[in-house]
Amino acid sequence: MLEPLLSPGKKVSAQPTSAVGAERCRLEADGEVVFSSSVETRAGDVSARDVAESAIGVEPTDSATSNGRFLYAKTGAVGRVQCPSSAKSDRSLWVTARTTHTTTAKDMLAFTQDYATGAADTHSCAEL
Repeated sequence: MLEPLLSPGKKVSAQPTSAVGAERCRLEADGEVVFSSSVETRAGDVSARDVAESAIGVEPTDSATSNGRFLYAKTGAVGRVQCPSSAKSDRSLWVTARTTHTTTAKDMLAFTQDYATGAADTHSCAEL
């Protein structure tokens, strides 16, 4: 799912970082950042458009899925993670992704949907 989003390069490396409420990973190809993703804790009433306000590579006016969980474009996407415990929580979990590579909005959406599914099984979801 990630391959269509990456720029070609001879040497790829990952640079994980974390801050309060967010875990991020930047992928570099030949020393240049080509992809970035995050898992972020937000307020429970936050929408995809709200998350897109501060995300790079996607705008609040970009395409959205019919259920409103995902907002996506050729260069970025945001998506709400469906955590089993989040129905009782005043917090929500979101994934974001952005690329510098020319790709399609469909590929970005597919990656972000899979990323959100995977994030549902993480400690970040369990801690909500």
